[in-house]
Amino acid sequence: MRLALLYAVAVLLALASVSAQAQQVYKWTDASGRVHYGAKKPDEATEALTLDIAPTSATPISATPTDPAAEVARIKALSEQMASERQAAEQARQAQAIRNLEQEKQQLQKDLLQLQLQQEQQRKDGSDNLIVGYPPPYSYPPSHPPYPPYPPAQSVPATLYALAGLS
Repeated sequence: MRLALLYAVAVLLALASVSAQAQQVYKWTDASGRVHYGAKKPDEATEALTLDIAPTSATPISATPTDPAAEVARIKALSEQMASERQAAEQARQAQAIRNLEQEKQQLQKDLLQLQLQQEQQRKDGSDNLIVGYPPPYSYPPSHPPYPPYPPAQSVPATLYALAGLS
């Protein structure tokens, strides 16, 4: 924004400083084919067209030279005005931010109150589904199978008893 304003002021100053006489501008093409414009005819250009520029009907911004002290005072007043506008905009932004924070705070307080009322109602109803105590123990299955059964014990034949002299 400021750059555009600065550019516009520069253009206006350039137009104001233009004299009211017709000016001659030369147009020529160099060896590489580029077109150039200039206030004086170049020596190396063989074909240079002379263009007459008619004076513009724009009147200068101020025909009389301005007082430097008045210009300084005007610029100072303008800068003070811009500073006050900037300060007012900043204050408005801060006020809006405070209003937004207050609204958010009120909404959070409302939500908290609603949650507290809901919890109180659940306590009164007894529907809080609160489990008191420990669950019953759980017996886990063994991690390995039990021992395989042993083959039945064979009875000792009677002949062995007789041989041993035990009977």
